[in-house]
Order: sequence, then C-alpha cells, then structure tokens
Amino acid sequence: MPKIFTDEEREALRIKLMERGFELLKTQGYKRIRIEALALDCYIAKGTFYAFFESKSEFLYQIMLYERQRAKDALRTYTDEDGKLSAKGLYQYLRWLFDENPNVFAYLTPSEQQYFLNEWPSGYIEHEDTDYATMNMLCHMLRKPRADARRECACNLMKMGAAALTVPNLFLRNAWDETLDLLTLQIVACLTEQEINY
Repeated sequence: MPKIFTDEEREALRIKLMERGFELLKTQGYKRIRIEALALDCYIAKGTFYAFFESKSEFLYQIMLYERQRAKDALRTYTDEDGKLSAKGLYQYLRWLFDENPNVFAYLTPSEQQYFLNEWPSGYIEHEDTDYATMNMLCHMLRKPRADARRECACNLMKMGAAALTVPNLFLRNAWDETLDLLTLQIVACLTEQEINY
C-alpha cells in the first residue's frame, strides 16, 4: 500500500471499515454487504479496501477478532479500581454483552456460519478448554467467587443467551428484556456469593 496514510490514519481507517462493516452486517446481512459501497461510505477507493483486507471473508474474520477484543476491553470497564468484578459489575458486563451482541455469528445464516467455521483458522472454533479458561478467568476476577461456583452451568447459560440472540424471532418480544435479566442474574448466581444491590 502506498504511504499515503500515516500508521495512525491507517489504523483509524481500518477500524472505521470494520465498525461500518459490522453495522452493515447487523442491518443487511453478509450477502448484501457490497465492498464498493462500503469503500465509498468510508471515502476510499475499492482498491484501498483490498490493501487492508484481502477478501470479504478475511474482512469478516477481522471484524470478528476486533469485536472479540472489544468485548474483552469492555470487561475492564466494569471492574473496580483493583481489577476485581463485583456481582453488580459482572451483571452489568453480561447485560452489555447481551445488549451489544458483539458476536458476528449472530448475524449470519446457518449456512454462512458453517462456511466460515470451515474457512477461518481452526483456532477460532470454541473448545471446552477455552470455555473452562473463560470461566476460570471470570471467577478469578470476581471479588467474592462462590467456593462451589457452577462454572459449567454459567458457561451453558451464557451460550444459551448467545444462541438465543441468533434467533430472536423465536421469543416473545414483550418479555425479552426481563428474560435476559433473569438469565443474567442466574449466571451471576452461579459464579458469585455477592448479592446484586441496585
């Protein structure tokens, strides 16, 4: 790529493309994302887009990595000054995850999901070891983790919430928010002894 951008400008443009691409994925779906229109929307030429991302598939992969990192960064904003999570902080973070839904797969059709799982590096695919590591990390961050923390149940409840977000039309919309609250409270109860005080 010609040196027409500084490193900072290049990174800012890369992030802008990914954030706009994720917005389009949410509102239009993967197949309807047009690189020409995305490039025009970000005031660059189509060829400049391909200097950042070699293909539309690789672009979506980079969006997935970016959103995953954004979710990790968001977790830190819910911790106390000493890096610990209170029950309320955990609740607020989980609600952010459910409300924000940074999971790229929630916006793909089942056939697209399968395609990308086969197309992308195998390290992306979730494994039990990753699930246990995530739950252990959350428990380690908690100010008062349960001695008998039900990590597997909490993990499954989180996955149930993520799965539900991929098919929201199956649920009664008027009870959706309350349902997410109950699910989130149950996850918190599986991991910490603290009560949530509002």
